[in-house]
Amino acid sequence: MKSIASLTNRMGAPLSIALVLLLGFTSPAAAAGFTDFLNNVVNEFNSARRPLALIAVMIVGALYMFNVIDMRRTGQVIVGVIVIFAAGEILDLIVA
Repeated sequence: MKSIASLTNRMGAPLSIALVLLLGFTSPAAAAGFTDFLNNVVNEFNSARRPLALIAVMIVGALYMFNVIDMRRTGQVIVGVIVIFAAGEILDLIVA
């Protein structure tokens, strides 16, 4: 049978962290700052989406041209680019 002291020593830190987080993030206003931050990240990503996709397709095309990458891997990269850069539209189709 474990003593209370050993239980408190083992569970004290996680319970203290949970209590601080619970009391620190109780107001809904705390979520507004985080949401604004995520919206800013999405907006920055959307402005850089087309150039990044263009660079990725150009690199894959050059690798395929010099026979460094095969057609299967090329297709996987292109599908990955499509899914990554169309994630917002895919999410809108699922949620709506």
